[in-house]
Amino acid sequence: MKEFLIKHTHLLKMYNLHSMRSYNNFKGRASREELIYAAVSYILIVIIANLISNSIFKNDSIKDFILFPFFLITIIPILSLSFRRLHDTDRRGWIVLIPIAFFIITTVVGGVYGSHSAIFGLTAVILSFSLVWIIIHLVKRGDAGKNEHEDSKIYSFSE
Repeated sequence: MKEFLIKHTHLLKMYNLHSMRSYNNFKGRASREELIYAAVSYILIVIIANLISNSIFKNDSIKDFILFPFFLITIIPILSLSFRRLHDTDRRGWIVLIPIAFFIITTVVGGVYGSHSAIFGLTAVILSFSLVWIIIHLVKRGDAGKNEHEDSKIYSFSE
């Protein structure tokens, strides 16, 4: 177990070094491994930040105010990685914006028509399906060899 933790802690450090260098790179490809380590790092940081903010602040609006800059700072690296991951499956990166657009539409529709309206329900269902569709394509095995976006050379942590 100790060897497992040491290996994966080292891989998380390698991911963080690599992601800091390519945080604004929307071209090229990214491996599933890179996506997994990014997700694990992000989730761990969010959990730790929430634990710290919950122990210090009792007011939810203050906690949100503290965590909001973190989400703003991480949005570009997350989009960049998502674009490159979709490129590895030979898809256009911009399709990752579809669930974001439906989230905005659902939020606006909920504010205008209320959360019990039929149109809100429809946009919420479309949002759910678009999220599932994107997640399936993000975790799907990448194309072997060259594709439209770049050759088969992608960054691997296990090399």
